[in-house]
Amino acid sequence: MIWIVRGAVALVGLFFTAMGLTALFMPEQIGEIFQLTVNSEVGRSAIRADLGGFFLGGGLLALAGVVRSNAQWLGAATLLIVIALTGRLIGGLSGGFPEAVIQSMGVEVVSILILVTAMRTLPSK
Repeated sequence: MIWIVRGAVALVGLFFTAMGLTALFMPEQIGEIFQLTVNSEVGRSAIRADLGGFFLGGGLLALAGVVRSNAQWLGAATLLIVIALTGRLIGGLSGGFPEAVIQSMGVEVVSILILVTAMRTLPSK
């Protein structure tokens, strides 16, 4: 069971890290994924900084948490994702829930469940 949880957290961490690196080095591709218009250097910079920072930070925190069996690092990664999910809920309540938003919310909910499960089940070092 512990190895399944570790593997799931590693996948979450790798996914978020890959998204962060893509935002840093290929902002136009992330723009397409999230349906953002990238028509200026300011827009590319915002995607690199904001989305890159969010995804890379969350991914590295999750990976560090699973490698070190540290619930605090997993909790920090979870908090980032909970904040993002809250933003999507606020956006959905004010403007609707398009399919792409629901899909992103699903990824966030699953990621939160995996991280919370890891915080509760992994032995602390």
